[in-house]
Amino acid sequence: MKSNLRLSATLIATCIFISILLLIGYGAALQNRFIEADKLWLEYNQEASRANDALQRIQAHMGYGGFIHQFKNYILRRDEHYYASAKEHISAVVHAIRDYQSLPLKPAEKQALNDLHATITEYNAKLHLSHYKIANQLGLPELDNLVRVDDTAAMAAINILAKTAMERSREKELETTASMKQALNLMNWGILVIPLIMLLGYTIIVTTKRLLNTLTALAASEKDLDNLIDCAPDPMISADPKGRIIRANQQAQRLFGYSREEFSTLVVEDLIPEAQRHHHAKQRKLFFSEPHAQHAGTGRELMAQARDGSIIPTEITLNRVMLSGQPVAIANIRDIRDRLRAEEAERESKAKSEFISHMSHELRTPLNAIIGFAHIIEEDQEDLSESNRENIGFVLSAAWNLLDLVEDILDFASAARGKFSFTAQATSLGDTVTECVNMVRERANSRNIKIHIGDSCHGVIVNTDPKRLKQVILNLLTNAVKYNCDRGLISMYCNLDLHNGLAELNVEDTGVGIDPQGIERIFEPFNRLGKEGSAIPGAGIGLSLVKNLTEAMSGTVSVSSEPGVGSTFTVRFPLAEECDAEALTHQAEHAQETASTRILYIEDNPLNSEVVSRLFEKYRDIEFHTAGSGAEGLSMARNLHPDLLLVDIRLPDISGFDVIERLKNDASTRNIPAIAISAYAHPEDRQQGLEEGFQRYITKPIIPTDLEAAVFALLKDSPEGGLPH
Repeated sequence: MKSNLRLSATLIATCIFISILLLIGYGAALQNRFIEADKLWLEYNQEASRANDALQRIQAHMGYGGFIHQFKNYILRRDEHYYASAKEHISAVVHAIRDYQSLPLKPAEKQALNDLHATITEYNAKLHLSHYKIANQLGLPELDNLVRVDDTAAMAAINILAKTAMERSREKELETTASMKQALNLMNWGILVIPLIMLLGYTIIVTTKRLLNTLTALAASEKDLDNLIDCAPDPMISADPKGRIIRANQQAQRLFGYSREEFSTLVVEDLIPEAQRHHHAKQRKLFFSEPHAQHAGTGRELMAQARDGSIIPTEITLNRVMLSGQPVAIANIRDIRDRLRAEEAERESKAKSEFISHMSHELRTPLNAIIGFAHIIEEDQEDLSESNRENIGFVLSAAWNLLDLVEDILDFASAARGKFSFTAQATSLGDTVTECVNMVRERANSRNIKIHIGDSCHGVIVNTDPKRLKQVILNLLTNAVKYNCDRGLISMYCNLDLHNGLAELNVEDTGVGIDPQGIERIFEPFNRLGKEGSAIPGAGIGLSLVKNLTEAMSGTVSVSSEPGVGSTFTVRFPLAEECDAEALTHQAEHAQETASTRILYIEDNPLNSEVVSRLFEKYRDIEFHTAGSGAEGLSMARNLHPDLLLVDIRLPDISGFDVIERLKNDASTRNIPAIAISAYAHPEDRQQGLEEGFQRYITKPIIPTDLEAAVFALLKDSPEGGLPH
């Protein structure tokens, strides 16, 4: 019995011992399984974190605000700040690539990083080249062609890196999950052994805690994966074989207008126009049924449909990968609306150019015959009556005007495309102004329009194309003559901007002026601001041509105007190196200091103007000027800056009171002393004149001694303080 008991005790003890050993072995095996799974996840998490960080830095320094953006800003604005910023971003991208290359990589990742590095190297070389070319004043169109870089390979490389990171995440997830399943199976076997539940409790608690930590880490990895895909520059969508959308990044959400939650309820056919959905569904099934199909090519154009129903032309790159053992299609989508618009604009521009060239040829041929035969008839003076000679003159004038119009249209079309001949060189602005004035002098004289050229234009040399500069000035002068009033005035004068190295030419007229709404549209082609039905000839392209030509020569054009008074067009061009700008400034200042006394008499009666002019002829230092209207007087006062004004109160357009009020409101003319000359002789008229801003009030008929005394008294009290001899 004892022996049996001893045997039983021994057997029980042995069983207990074996059970303890099994429990210990089970616990150790279970713990090792979870430690292995935890180690696998830790290794993956570290690699994924480093890869994610490197990729985010690459995209941050390449995308908006990165070196590509700064590179383009440098090309457009030519600011050294953007050049330095682009260099910093390039260096940061290179460091990020090196960090990525330090990870264990797949062949596809290595190739993608090599492609990315090659594009960055090309950008860096182009940046150095553009810096050299900008320093040598290369134009923007030529510079744009010279530094254009094809970044398609770089963008594809970033997509490959993002896709590979996602594949690695899924592979590690499967490996970690498999390890966890083994640990869970072992734990389930232990739970069946009820006597050992208490002994296994601690191990179960520990392993369960580690399991929860692993599950939390897996959830965090899912979030990291979403963040990684959101960093892709283009919209990306993944879908299963049934077309159900699994994931859509932020770029896809912005493009289509759906939220992340809404995407999860859609199939890919919901993003395609209804007429194409059935065909697309068949193509999708065919794509997933092909056992060896990995991608459907790149650059396939497909019409997409946003949430608001708008149709979006896109370019699709489609790939198939295995995630969690299931095939998944990943679509990289690029919005090509801007590209298609640019291509359409280019086609339209080409068609327009061909039409204009054809039109020019078709018009020049008959014009050649008209002008030629008209000259032949004109030379046969003996057989022509006076009326027919006049008619032939009309024919020739109309033909030459039409030829000028054809030339303007051709120049306008060429300038608008930036494809006209242009050679910048040192050009005398004063000589060009004089030449252009001589060309329009006869037309101006036919309407009694005076043209005044200020001395400030002489000696100014600008860096422009001589032929194109003449076109600009001639168009401005022709415009000033056409829209001026009879007996009007055109004033031309220059200002120098030494700080910016610019010469400024002003063309001022005394025409009808332009209202504020018209100023906003004055440089639009074929827009004559309501003058289309008037007797003034023109097609409305002269000022548009001025703007295009001026800007093509690195200049600017602007306009200021006052309805009923006139307009001033201002063009600015770079000063040439040959121009001694400081000497011109000193010369102008000296000329102003030594100039004779200038008196401007604003009077609409020519006889009265002649009487007063004769009165001051005996004074050799007095430069006497007359204006026949208030508008002409305002323009001449602003241009001549006279030392004294004589103003008639009753003028044909505006009163003398209006003239003095406008001059007082202008900082450049408010200090000019003025004498009112009027036939209104009542004491209240005299009082009103003095209150309105006149220093003296003289009534008609003029007593010469009284006028001379008033003039010399005001000249003595003027800031210059000089008296004429």
